[in-house]
Amino acid sequence: MSKYNVDLDYVIPPFDISRDELNDIIAEADRIIIENNGNSEELAVAYLKKAQGMQKLVDCTQYETQEKVQKEIISSGEDTQSEIKKLVEKALELSPNMPEALMQMGKIFINTPEPTDEHFVKAIEMYSRAIQLKPDYPAAYNNRGNAYDPDISKFFWPKNLFEDANNIEGELVGTLAVDIPDTDEGSFKKDSIKAIADFSEAIRLRPHDPVYYFNRGLKYTKSKEHEKAIDDFSSAIKCSSDDFKKKTMLFHTRGEEYMKVKDYKKAISDFTESIRLSPNETESLFLRAKCHLSNGEHDKGAADLAEFKHLEIFKRNVKVQP
Repeated sequence: MSKYNVDLDYVIPPFDISRDELNDIIAEADRIIIENNGNSEELAVAYLKKAQGMQKLVDCTQYETQEKVQKEIISSGEDTQSEIKKLVEKALELSPNMPEALMQMGKIFINTPEPTDEHFVKAIEMYSRAIQLKPDYPAAYNNRGNAYDPDISKFFWPKNLFEDANNIEGELVGTLAVDIPDTDEGSFKKDSIKAIADFSEAIRLRPHDPVYYFNRGLKYTKSKEHEKAIDDFSSAIKCSSDDFKKKTMLFHTRGEEYMKVKDYKKAISDFTESIRLSPNETESLFLRAKCHLSNGEHDKGAADLAEFKHLEIFKRNVKVQP
């Protein structure tokens, strides 16, 4: 049986829905489009379902690929994104006040390979219209929160960790240079207060979704409200299943927060769990080493640094193979 009627706003591929099921949804949408019986609402939904199914197939590839190459994947799929946009535009022509289509159009603006200030402004407009039409729409609040205060580079490290590991290993001193850089490129005015308010409303409407807690926690991290951030990351971990793709990131990010409040024991525990979930998570291994060194556990810190360097060398060698 096709999952055509499933609400695609809240499924995470490939865990909640498979590629085959998404292809079935797209095929069912195509059938309705071809057999158009004059029902404009049904046709609008079909265009939207096809667009959503195609976007989820793109998401599948991203979830199955390392985060650091996702930007290249999105860029290489410009033709697909253009087709998705045309489908959503057709849905809105037939049904201009369809909240789900407005929300999808907002996502399209954000999914532009290199979004500009104008893209974020347009996305906020789409999400706001969707919320006006459907006030109990948690996904729209969440997406608008991300558009109000985008963190495009929040998980890209500003320094060469391999060189840093050499320096720390030579000195056997644990420093705490773990700040995540803010990116304020362009003139678009970020608004963390509105972002936090939107994530809070999304959480109120859908309190079991780990993504909303995670996103709000990132804003608290940025505003240096570390205890609130830790609480949100803890709630996200509690709500997430073991196959939740971001669970490794949740433990890693909460570990960073524990480092910032100098609770190294809990930080070590979180980095250990992050490594267990993703054994090649070298950033967690690096920061766990720093925590051990800060605690005076030089042997454990040195062992983690050695393993970190081993994994980094292996990854670099693999990349240069023809």
